[in-house]
Amino acid sequence: MRASWGTVVGAAASVVGSVVWAVSLAVYQQIMEPSGFYDGTVSPKLAENNTYWPREMRQLGILLALAGLVLIGQAAKRALGGAGVLGAVWLAADLGLDRIDIDGRPAVVGLAAAGCAGVALAAVISRGGAPSRSGRHLAAGTAAVLAVAPMTITTPWEKPTTGAFEVPIDNALTTMKVATAVAFMAVTVAMLAPALNTVRSRWLVPVGAAVTLVAAMPTIMDETLINLAAWAVVFLAATIAPVAADVSVARLLAIGGINIVLPVLAIEPLFLVALNLGSAMTGLAGNPPVHAADSDTAYTLAMALLGLALAATSLAVVRGPNRRPAPVPLTS
Repeated sequence: MRASWGTVVGAAASVVGSVVWAVSLAVYQQIMEPSGFYDGTVSPKLAENNTYWPREMRQLGILLALAGLVLIGQAAKRALGGAGVLGAVWLAADLGLDRIDIDGRPAVVGLAAAGCAGVALAAVISRGGAPSRSGRHLAAGTAAVLAVAPMTITTPWEKPTTGAFEVPIDNALTTMKVATAVAFMAVTVAMLAPALNTVRSRWLVPVGAAVTLVAAMPTIMDETLINLAAWAVVFLAATIAPVAADVSVARLLAIGGINIVLPVLAIEPLFLVALNLGSAMTGLAGNPPVHAADSDTAYTLAMALLGLALAATSLAVVRGPNRRPAPVPLTS
């Protein structure tokens, strides 16, 4: 029953991710790309902060579909390997399709279908292998933090938005952000479900997931709260996977401390990674560069790295040696 529910949730997440990717690429990427020249000059228009939010949503959709694939494969090594290969191919294809400026609502259907077909094919090829508890922990921990990633994605214009052009785009972005956040958290809970063997974990994991989503939603809707709430929600998300493990309260407290300190220490390196990735992908896609006074960042992939680092750290603490070693038997 658990495996079947995991398959259902994984398939649904893959569909949502594929649709979000297709819509962001074939509809909103072309709408947001600058074109033409500045008034009265021969200088081509440049992008600004958050102009390339469709790229962030595209990558978030791809990562969501891959999380669904890992869930379908029960985080076995073959499933993780299949997700890695598909992810590399998909991200490269995404930039290639962006470079040729694929556009139009009819293309959305074809792209979404191709994404779903790619996940289905990868699931068939990579099926088999023993479910991995460590793999579940890493995948669930990363997915939980990626549920917070929509908080970092915004449109370039000032709020509140009132223009006839901007309002529909803002509404569409909000819908996609909420859908991906909920889907990532559903994947997280479904990934951890087989490990919920204690009374503590059975109620803490679902409650923690619900609280994380509730905490994230105001920051998704109201961008002025992002700086105040982002790290608190990351802490909540990163703590969900360790709670599913049957470890002492002391280890959980240690993990909680790490989940507070590590993101603070990582913020500057992650920003540099996001900045370099963003400008590199803009160049590879052949899109107009971002104005020198602004920043071309790729926060989605940086958040994925942060989630993986937090999950790997908490896994190391969960699997660490016991405080009291097993007694050595006496010999005559």
